[in-house]
Amino acid sequence: MQPMMEEMMMEEAAAVAMSSKKSSSKKESSKASSIVEEEEPKFTEDDMCCCCICQCQEKEVKDLSCCGCFPIKCGVISIGALTIFLTALIFIETYYSLLNEYLDWWYVVISCVLLIPLFVACSMYIAFFNNDSEGTRTAVFSSCMLVIISFSLICAWNTLYFVVFYKKDKVYLGNSDEGYVTLTKRQFFFWNFFLVAIIDSAYMYFICVTGSYSDALKEKKPDEALLVAMEDMMEKMMSEKMSEKMSEKSSKKSSKKASEKAPSEMAME
Repeated sequence: MQPMMEEMMMEEAAAVAMSSKKSSSKKESSKASSIVEEEEPKFTEDDMCCCCICQCQEKEVKDLSCCGCFPIKCGVISIGALTIFLTALIFIETYYSLLNEYLDWWYVVISCVLLIPLFVACSMYIAFFNNDSEGTRTAVFSSCMLVIISFSLICAWNTLYFVVFYKKDKVYLGNSDEGYVTLTKRQFFFWNFFLVAIIDSAYMYFICVTGSYSDALKEKKPDEALLVAMEDMMEKMMSEKMSEKMSEKSSKKSSKKASEKAPSEMAME
């Protein structure tokens, strides 16, 4: 009977141990799942935006916007696309003027030369699209200025040419194959100044947008004066520690010498 009782006791103990292990494993799994749920970010309706899926914004520019409603990086990219589109449009329109029989060929050549700042601005934006770094962000800021310069020079050149060198009373836009659009000089100057004023005003605002974007992501460099002060403090601390170590060594040597002299003096006596 005793061995039977012992076997029964052993089976009950094994069953209790298995049940305790299962309960402990369930508790650990529930704790791990709760920790994972706490670590997962919870988005609310107020946090959702057009960039929540692609996550194209950094934390530094999360509170910045373009035109008051778009994320600032979306605005910077849109400015680049607009710049490339305007450059292609104005270049095609200017080069197409070679077919105009009422315009001199050198007028078109000078107009194309004045488009060089626009091409430089486009190249800066293409470099930014390839690599968003501190240097390309600064170049994007400068490209908006180049757009303003180029369009302002084209406007000034159009005014000079059609006032001084163009002798006809009306301005003919187009070519002989597809026909001409006839405008008076007053109408031509009105639309010329109006469009350039809109483009320059828009890019003045874009300068602020690209500048704030570049400043927000600029790497913070430590103050040089603070670095010099920290180096001086470190040097003073090192010199103090060295002096303390030297004084400790000298005191130990003097104590050793004194301890060595004491028994010799006692022996002499």
